[in-house]
Amino acid sequence: MWLLLLIIIPVQFHQVLSSSSSSSFSIPNKLCPHEHRLILIQFKQMFVIDHNSTYESCRAYDVPSYPKTVSWNESSTNCCSWDGVTCDDLTGDVIGIDLSCSQLSGTFHPNTTLFQLP
Repeated sequence: MWLLLLIIIPVQFHQVLSSSSSSSFSIPNKLCPHEHRLILIQFKQMFVIDHNSTYESCRAYDVPSYPKTVSWNESSTNCCSWDGVTCDDLTGDVIGIDLSCSQLSGTFHPNTTLFQLP
């Protein structure tokens, strides 16, 4: 009886471990570095939100247009949670910015702080 119990328990324990390492298990997101947050805030200041803008490409593909940078503020400690910002789950580094259909108007300067991101 004890031998049977010793065989069943490890098999069940292995199944629990296998199921916990599936795609539903994820490492908690790290906070973005403070410098990245400041760089994005400075970048945001180059633009204004223009609610009256027309975005033909957004309409053509039926993509919703909304001001993503509204969520970008200095009081938020994690820029990884901002709309349009993608971060590396392990390092917290900003690895992507998608501001398409964001109702932004302004000039993208060649010396923007955005190029200071790694």
